[in-house]
Amino acid sequence: MSKFMGIILAAGAGTRMQSTLPKVLHEVNGKSMVQSSIDALKKAGAEEIVVVVGYKKEMVMEKLGDQVKYAVQEQQLGTGHAVKAAAEHIKNYDGKVVVVYGDNPLLKVETIQKLVTSVDEEHSCSLLTISLLNPSQAGRIVRDKSGRFLKVIEEQDCSKEQKKISYINCGSYCFKSNLLLTALDQLKSNNSQDEYYLTDVPGYFVESGEKVQLVEATDVFEILGINDKKHLEFAETAQTIEYAEAFYEIIDAASKLKKAE
Repeated sequence: MSKFMGIILAAGAGTRMQSTLPKVLHEVNGKSMVQSSIDALKKAGAEEIVVVVGYKKEMVMEKLGDQVKYAVQEQQLGTGHAVKAAAEHIKNYDGKVVVVYGDNPLLKVETIQKLVTSVDEEHSCSLLTISLLNPSQAGRIVRDKSGRFLKVIEEQDCSKEQKKISYINCGSYCFKSNLLLTALDQLKSNNSQDEYYLTDVPGYFVESGEKVQLVEATDVFEILGINDKKHLEFAETAQTIEYAEAFYEIIDAASKLKKAE
């Protein structure tokens, strides 16, 4: 099993949760979302985990204790800015770095491992993607004519044609640590949100002559980001991916039986 450093982005307030509790401390199936991310990273082979905290950081740190290291994002200036807050930890680590969100509790261990193994001698970065029929509020994966990854464009910055792209960025990545640090220093906030996007980093890799590997998620459940209480309820009642897969297998079997008749 390949070893790596895990970075969990957990600094946001999560205002749509309409709660005084930091979003990542809300529970799914009896476990805080950020703890689910920690456990998945550990099972996937993480030898060191850094949680980037910000909003009510003392509460998050008290809950998690000394099982992880911490980096503080004093101002929420985007996902790229959040990862840069962990730069001192990255500088001291020679290897692969996996970045995930702390509100993505259904991400599979196997998927994290695929991200890690996809970064090899040929590829310096990997990112998770999935094709959706009606993508919205997500960055689109832009490729060249041969299908090779070029960049991620956030929806608010997309043209009308780019919004038609079905493949989206799911927000989970793996990078070579030294190249990640270089790319973070190149980030600029010249976009509609005036933020430093982590999504610009893979594009910078390509511009620098590096290759980026796309890893496709197995289903839509594992990329679910919890943004409000309805999402939280859905994640609870779905009983994660196993429930959904069993349900669809039954529907598929019934459909084939009907056709046979």
